[in-house]
Amino acid sequence: MKKIINLILFLFISLSVKAQIKLQLNLLSDNKTYVVSMIPEVTWSYPLSITGTAQVTLKYPMSKKLMVTNLRSLVPNVQWHDNAYIEASQTSGGFSFVSFALRSQGTSAIPYEAGREVPLFSFINYYGCIGQIELVNNAAPNLSGEEARIYNIGNHWTTLANQTEAYKGNVQATANCSTATSTADNGDKLFSAISAYPLPASDRLTLKINAKTADVQKINQIQFINSLGQVVLTQKIKVQEGEQELTVDVTSLTTGLYLFQLKGEQVASQKYKFIISEN
Repeated sequence: MKKIINLILFLFISLSVKAQIKLQLNLLSDNKTYVVSMIPEVTWSYPLSITGTAQVTLKYPMSKKLMVTNLRSLVPNVQWHDNAYIEASQTSGGFSFVSFALRSQGTSAIPYEAGREVPLFSFINYYGCIGQIELVNNAAPNLSGEEARIYNIGNHWTTLANQTEAYKGNVQATANCSTATSTADNGDKLFSAISAYPLPASDRLTLKINAKTADVQKINQIQFINSLGQVVLTQKIKVQEGEQELTVDVTSLTTGLYLFQLKGEQVASQKYKFIISEN
């Protein structure tokens, strides 16, 4: 009977559409916290959702320095680590690399829901802003010759549903701390600056606001938007001209990547990225 069950499971896996995932790199509103996320194209449940191995590789200008600090794994019971730095390469075209590996191999904790972004881990560069950081493209010649044979450069992902290679590409590959990180809106007319802390947040999110016009008094709410573009929480707030801090309760938000936006009658701020994780 056990052999029959195993055979049925094998046939089910073999005949199913293989799970494919894409990766995304975000820079949060503090302009220093990077978040790597996974976006599945297919919904899978246990046991097909078991993640076997995974690796994420970023590249950055060789003339700059990057050292990962404040590395936080964002899926409960799943751990990542920065396991390899490749610097001063002769065949990389002027780039250095850092790779992150999944420590929790064979985990069933990473969810697979088609189209829903799953934040995997966040980190800060010890050396501050170095301009553009980018997820590598496996199809590009990141290294060549002997270095390509020695170093394991690239993004890799395996699941029980796809036991060879589930990684398909990148949705948003670059993040640049030298440019604005919020989405376009009419917020520049209202605010000199908006930032949020702590990042990631768990139960409270504090907004540091510098409002440059009395029109901000029309703002009466803050909206929280999930990775699917849905407004999942709205709270009443009051904003005044000048510098101020507002603290909002986010305990009802589950772990994930979100946007927040300040809104009122015919006025709205830009949208800013932040992340919720467990304590």
